[in-house]
Amino acid sequence: MEHPLFVPSQIWVAPFAALLVGIAVIPLVAPAFWESNVRKLGVSLLLGLPVLGLYLVEHPASLTHTARDRAAFARGALEAARWVRGRRGWFSMRDVLGL
Repeated sequence: MEHPLFVPSQIWVAPFAALLVGIAVIPLVAPAFWESNVRKLGVSLLLGLPVLGLYLVEHPASLTHTARDRAAFARGALEAARWVRGRRGWFSMRDVLGL
């Protein structure tokens, strides 16, 4: 089933831009603050949760679609890792899938 395209307004780029600026600037101006992984997680959550909330309210189908895509990718990666175990050489997914 095809879902309608959801395109948020351009203002929703701001949290991502703020995160990029934070990653570049915070270590320079407050290195002790940025040393803590918990604080890095806090900054990421602070800037990421509004976007997650937008998608939960406006277009939750896009989140479930993305989750299914990622799950399929993860299953393929695990299958390939099991297949390549103990083998030597260069392989592609065609080898793994027997194509």
